[in-house]
Amino acid sequence: MSSIYRKGRDGYYYYQTYTLNPKSGKKNKRIFHSLGTKNFEEAKKKQIAYDINYEKKGKNYFSLNFKSKWIIILYVVFIIIFFSFFNQSATSINQNNPIVKNPPLNPSVDIVYQFKNKKVTKNINENEILNDQVKLAVDNSFDPSMNKNQQFEENIFIPKNTVQRFEKISNAFDQVKLFVTIENSASVKAQKDLCKKLKKDYNNYDNLIICLYKDSEVGVAIAKGNEHKFTNKDIKEAWFAMYTYNPVEGEYFDENPAQYLQSY
Repeated sequence: MSSIYRKGRDGYYYYQTYTLNPKSGKKNKRIFHSLGTKNFEEAKKKQIAYDINYEKKGKNYFSLNFKSKWIIILYVVFIIIFFSFFNQSATSINQNNPIVKNPPLNPSVDIVYQFKNKKVTKNINENEILNDQVKLAVDNSFDPSMNKNQQFEENIFIPKNTVQRFEKISNAFDQVKLFVTIENSASVKAQKDLCKKLKKDYNNYDNLIICLYKDSEVGVAIAKGNEHKFTNKDIKEAWFAMYTYNPVEGEYFDENPAQYLQSY
């Protein structure tokens, strides 16, 4: 059976149901979706559509598994036949062409290098052959001028930030809230990257809420708990984003959390 419920945090309806778990063979795999609406009637229509979709998937599960097993069996048979034929061909070639052990080295050899579609021929003596063979094995697509951090972390952006306040909301649910100020030029992606980093830094807490504010006089004051001194307009301009995480619902990022202030 499926169900829908409304979150008090954002007012949107969410859908949840349980489907067949391939590992356990029981109907205990939890499916969770945001319905993207605050209207109950519209949420009910989307619930029915999701129910029909998951019911069809449940009916097709065993037939898909049966087809997948036959595909795997045919693939294994093909591999066995191929390698059997390959081994027979290799044996026949070796019998007709016996291997000559320790062939003599030529005093000089022309080796052709290929770097980025450019061929260069170099005449070398036999003492250089081993080193040049190693050089040929190097992947020429690698750019040694690129810094390691640029290669592996070029898409990670952590803006300059300061944790202004740490507040433990609930001991029972192990929930904490961080109030952080960041530089004004930080993009939405940089804000998300920072939240994910803070999640790792505070991974000893199951429930985490992070509020990001502008690094300004107003933003710092609000982050420190003095928001009562300012108007809703001031708070909207200084409040960049809100991030939440818990093991059940996962991650949630709102890049415009102050939009609900006008309702209060």
